[in-house]
Amino acid sequence: MVVPTRTERLESSRHLLSIEVQANSGWRAEPGGDWWVLRRPGESLLLRTWRAGRLIARTDCERQMRLWRPETTKLEADELLGIQEMEAPKGFSTVMHIGVRALADDSIEGFVLAFGAMPGRCFAAVYETKFAGAGAEAKLGARLADVSEVLLPRVQVRTVADRTGREPPPF
Repeated sequence: MVVPTRTERLESSRHLLSIEVQANSGWRAEPGGDWWVLRRPGESLLLRTWRAGRLIARTDCERQMRLWRPETTKLEADELLGIQEMEAPKGFSTVMHIGVRALADDSIEGFVLAFGAMPGRCFAAVYETKFAGAGAEAKLGARLADVSEVLLPRVQVRTVADRTGREPPPF
C-alpha cells in the first residue's frame, strides 16, 4: 500500500510561479529580485519566466539566462549524467541537463539546469546541491532524481487570470 504524501504549494505572486513540495520538506522562499529563490539546507532552486519573441527556442532561453547569470554552471560532457525532456511548466517544451562535478575537497556537486520555451515565453530553473562523506554519491543521486522527476514537473506558471481572478480582454 502506498501512503500518500502530504504536499503544500509555495507561490510567488511577483514571479507568477508556484511549485508543489512535500509538506515540511524545509523549502523556503527568499528574496531574489528577478529570480524566485527557494532554499533548504544544502540546496538551492532558482526559477524564472520572462517574455520572449513569438518564435523562441529553448537554446535562446538558455542563452538569455546565461547573460543574466553568467556564474551558472556550464556542464562539461564528462559531467553530464543525462538530458531529459519534460512538458513542464504546462505549455512549455523544456529540457533538463542533469550533472555532477567532483571537487578537490572530495565532495561532489549536483546540478539540474532546465530551459523551456513556448511562443512568447521562456522558463529557466537552476538547481544546485553538494554532498561529502560516506554515501555522498547515493544521496546526490536520490536528490537529483527527486528534483528532475518530482519537483520540477510540479512547477506551474500562473496567468494574469489566475492572479486577478478574471480573464484578460480579447484582442
